[in-house]
Amino acid sequence: LKFTRLDNKTASEAETINYDMIAIKTVLKYLSPVMVLYLVVAGFEEYKSVYDYVITNLSSIIYFIGFAILCPQLFINYRLKSVEALPWRALCYKFSSTFIDDIFAVVIRMPLSSRLACFRDDIVFFGLCYQRWIYKIDESRVAEGQDDIVQQKKKKKE
Repeated sequence: LKFTRLDNKTASEAETINYDMIAIKTVLKYLSPVMVLYLVVAGFEEYKSVYDYVITNLSSIIYFIGFAILCPQLFINYRLKSVEALPWRALCYKFSSTFIDDIFAVVIRMPLSSRLACFRDDIVFFGLCYQRWIYKIDESRVAEGQDDIVQQKKKKKE
């Protein structure tokens, strides 16, 4: 988990970081027992070797952590009742990337847990799209990786 110092942050950035920490802790608190239960149940399945068991369950833990990292944005948007400003081009790129992942998950032969990991991204993506539809877009909140674009727009306006 990435912890950021709150010393030189604006009030809104500090609030967002605070909500991010709360969201990660909440997701981990509620989903960790589910993960432990999954690992216990997986212990009763038949594996080819101990190595197979360890690798399979480590990949499941990685998928779980990936889901836990995706969820805080939904929580932040819910608490602030707004979504970050994301240009339509970036949104279309994320949509096409998600769609391509789904095609590969269906077409290519892979373990079920890997397929589910692709579709968990869809759940979060559609949740973000729904929030974008119901909440107002906050221009002061910049999407991750969009800092340069916003600075260029500000220079053009000046």
